[in-house]
Amino acid sequence: MKSRVISERGGIMGRKRAAVVIGVNKTGGGLTPLQACVDGANDVAEWLRGENFDRLDVFTDEDESGAQREVTAKMLKTAVKDIVKSRLYSQLVIFFSGHGSLKNRDEFWLLSGAPEDSEEAISWTETFELAKECGIPNVVLISDACRTKPTTLQAMRIRGSVLLPNQAELGPTGQVDKFLATTLDRPAYEVLLTADGKKISVFTHCLLEAFSRPKADMVDTVTEDGETIRVVTNRKLGSHLKSRVPELIQSINPIYEQMPDTEVLSDAYIGKAGAVEMPGPDILGSLLRVITTVRVLVGVIIGSPWTTTTMSHGGLPEQSSPIAVQFSEFAFEAETGLVVHGARIDDIFISHKARAMILQHGDTPGTGLVTLDIPEGVASVAIRFRNGHGTVIAGLRGYIAHVTVEGRAVTDVSYLPSPNSDRWTSYLARSFELEMLREKTAMEALEGVFRLSDPHEAEAFARTARMEKRIDPALGLYAAYAYSQASNQTAIESIQQYMQHDLGACLFDVALLAKGVRMPEDGGPTLVPFCPMLTQGWNQLRLRKVVLPRVVADAQDELEESLWTVFTPERFDKIVTEMTADGRLR
Repeated sequence: MKSRVISERGGIMGRKRAAVVIGVNKTGGGLTPLQACVDGANDVAEWLRGENFDRLDVFTDEDESGAQREVTAKMLKTAVKDIVKSRLYSQLVIFFSGHGSLKNRDEFWLLSGAPEDSEEAISWTETFELAKECGIPNVVLISDACRTKPTTLQAMRIRGSVLLPNQAELGPTGQVDKFLATTLDRPAYEVLLTADGKKISVFTHCLLEAFSRPKADMVDTVTEDGETIRVVTNRKLGSHLKSRVPELIQSINPIYEQMPDTEVLSDAYIGKAGAVEMPGPDILGSLLRVITTVRVLVGVIIGSPWTTTTMSHGGLPEQSSPIAVQFSEFAFEAETGLVVHGARIDDIFISHKARAMILQHGDTPGTGLVTLDIPEGVASVAIRFRNGHGTVIAGLRGYIAHVTVEGRAVTDVSYLPSPNSDRWTSYLARSFELEMLREKTAMEALEGVFRLSDPHEAEAFARTARMEKRIDPALGLYAAYAYSQASNQTAIESIQQYMQHDLGACLFDVALLAKGVRMPEDGGPTLVPFCPMLTQGWNQLRLRKVVLPRVVADAQDELEESLWTVFTPERFDKIVTEMTADGRLR
C-alpha cells in the first residue's frame, strides 16, 4: 500500500461533509418501474452514515412500509441549497439511482413527476457546471442511471431543473468528481444476484463493494487529525469501477455490456477501506480475455461490428490525407469555400451581405462543393442536405470548411486554409501536427460527445490546440470545451479574446463557454453561427442565460443524435423560413 498525507485538520477532509441520496423506482411516461433504486439508495445512505457524514438527506419514492411517495425537484433543490448556503461543508456527495434520459448528448435524472412535468428532472450538465462554482472544495456526483435516448416527443421536451443554486457571488472553483454507471447510449442494469429474488443495481453493488472488500492496490493510507487511516480515494474508485462493473455484468450474462464513465479531478475520498480482498485464481478474467479474443477474430474474419477500422479526421479512410483532398477537391479558384463529404447538398442559406454558389451538389453519398464570398469576414452558413436535415456552421474568410455527414449525423467539421489565402504556407509547415491533433479529436468524439477522460489530458490538448487555432478554428472550439472540462475558465476567456482578435468575431460555442454571449445588437461581438455548433453546447444555454430566437431555441427539444448540431427537416424549414429575408439569413 502507498502511504501519503492527503490532509491534516483544516484540509479538505478535515471539515464537515454532507450527502444527498436519491432513489426513484417509478416515474411516469410509460417507463417500466425499476426495482433496485430505492434499496440501493438506502444501502448507500447506510454506508455514508457509517462514514460519519455530518449531514445526510435521503429522498426515495417508497417509505419503510413500501408505500409510494413523490420525490420532487423542489425537495432536492431546497436540501442542496441549504447545504451550499451554510458554508460548513468541504465535501458534498450527491447520489442518484433511477431512470435516466439522454438529450442533446447529455443526461437527465428523472424524478417522480417526469416526463409529464418537464421540470421534474435534474439536468446533469447544469448541475455539474454550478457545482464547480458552489464554494464546496469537492463535489462528488454519482449517477446510477441509463444514458439512453427517449423514444417519445414528450420525453424529448424535458428541460429539467438545476440542483445547485446559481449564486451571485461565486466561490473559488472546486473539484467535481463524476461517476456515471454507463457510457452514452447505453443502459445501466438491474440483475438477480442473490437467492432472495431481489434485483440489485450492478453499479451501486460495485460501488459499495469497492469500500467493503477492496483489492490491495485500491487502498491508500492517509493522515487525518494525526491518525493514519486506510481509504479508497476517488481516483482509485474510478479505476476500479471501470474494471469491476463490466466484469460482473458479463459473468451474469455475456451479452450484456456496461462500462462506467468516470472523471476524477481531486485527491479526495468518500469512505474508508474495509478488509482487503485476497486475490484468487482469475478464472473469470481469463474467460473474458478468451471471449474478447474470439470476438476480435470473428470480427476480422466476417466483418462483424467488433471489427475496428482506423479512420482519419473527417471520417475519411486513412489513406485519404486531408492535403490530398485539399488539392483534388479544391481545383476551383476560391479563397473561401465549403466541402460536404457523405451527403448531397440540397440548398445553402448564408447571412446578410455574404453569397454562396453551389458548384457541385454531390452524389448520394458524395462530395459537394460550394464557394463562399464573405465581405465582412464571417457569416452563418445553414446547409440543407438531400434528406431534408440541416446544420449550421461558421463561414470564415480564407478557410475551406469540411463537413462530414454519416446518415443523419454530422460527425466532423474542420477548417483548412485555402491555398489562395495567406494562411496556406503556415498550414503546410505544420500540417502533420495538425492532422495528429485532428485525429485525437476524432477518437475522443467516437461516443458522439467531445470530452477527454483526464483533466491533465484536457489541459495538454487545449494548450496545443490553442497554439494552432489560427490555422483551424474548430480546434480552438474543441480546446474551449477541453478547458471547460478542466475547469479553467481563464483559458477559455483567453481563447475567446484570441479568436476575436484573429477573426474579428467569435465562434458561438467559445463565447458560450466563456460566459460572454452578448448579441451584436446589445453591444456584443459578432458571433457565428447563430447557435451552438456542437450539440452538447445546447445544454449550456439556460445556465448562461442566453436567449435565442424562439424558432431556434425550440430546436433543442428535437435535435438529431449527432456530435455537431443537426436539425430535423421540419425544424430546419421553420428556421430558414423565419430567419431569412431575400434568401439570406438575417
